Amino acid sequence: TMSKNKIINKISSTVSKAGFSLKQHSPEILVVVGIGGVIASTVMACIATTKLNDVIETPKKELDKIHKLSSGECETQSGEPYTNEMAKKDTTRIYFKAGFDIARLYLPAVTIGIFSLSSIVASNNMLRKRNIALASAYAAIDRSFKEYRERVINRFGKDIDTQLYLNAIPVEVEKEVTDEDGNTTLVKETVYQFSDEGLGSSYARLFDETNPEWRADAAYNQMWLLAKQNYFNDLLKVRKFVFLNEVYKELGFQETKAGQIVGWKYDENNSTGDNYIDFGILNAADPKVRDFMNGEENCVIINPNVDGDILTDFNNIISAY
Repeated sequence: TMSKNKIINKISSTVSKAGFSLKQHSPEILVVVGIGGVIASTVMACIATTKLNDVIETPKKELDKIHKLSSGECETQSGEPYTNEMAKKDTTRIYFKAGFDIARLYLPAVTIGIFSLSSIVASNNMLRKRNIALASAYAAIDRSFKEYRERVINRFGKDIDTQLYLNAIPVEVEKEVTDEDGNTTLVKETVYQFSDEGLGSSYARLFDETNPEWRADAAYNQMWLLAKQNYFNDLLKVRKFVFLNEVYKELGFQETKAGQIVGWKYDENNSTGDNYIDFGILNAADPKVRDFMNGEENCVIINPNVDGDILTDFNNIISAY
């Protein structure tokens, strides 16, 4: 009995896993089935077309016979005159039967074609519902994260929040200070540097010599980035939305999946967004940014202040304006 229960449980577990895997990959399966069905229906339609002449040959002969009977070239078997009413009735019957035979000839191909297109449409609907669910989940996470940052700012201040957000670590450096009498002394100063583990924000990007838009001229890079920032702010006010991927592409960065969803939206009555685009290149509290703005550093971290998921509310943004 124990062995039998184990076998049943194992079979049940296997069936459950197979069912879950099938459900997980059902959009891909439906697309493959749909494409295969479209190909099959096309082949079947071509094969049916080769048989079309055989199907319509009999109706042609019958129509020719009706024409001869109507013109008097031949007589009916009973010898009775062939009237117009008889011709119309027979013609209708022949056309109806020919149409039915042609429909039956192409019915398998049409049926498979409809089934295939339905599979593709069903796959698209599944993916659309999943994308909506993912966008909703992201919106909830993004909202929770913003609320968490607000609590950090309220308790510890904006500087601490920025340091934690960008994964900056405090480093003590010695700095020469000259007083009014010309005496120079060494003093220790705490500065914040970015950790080698990453940029902190998942949207931050390093604008350096690996970027195709970068130039070996700090002043040019500074002017160019500020011009792009101003351009996107003007675009935001006019169009009411900007996706992060648009900014990435313009600045020479690789587009991302998240960039298709997150971005900025402009709404004067919106309290959740900033209503402006900031690349984070004017943050004077960051020593790296200060060096970049002073022309002492050629590279800088682009840390865009995205509002979050704007794709979910895309239709609302468009219809509101």
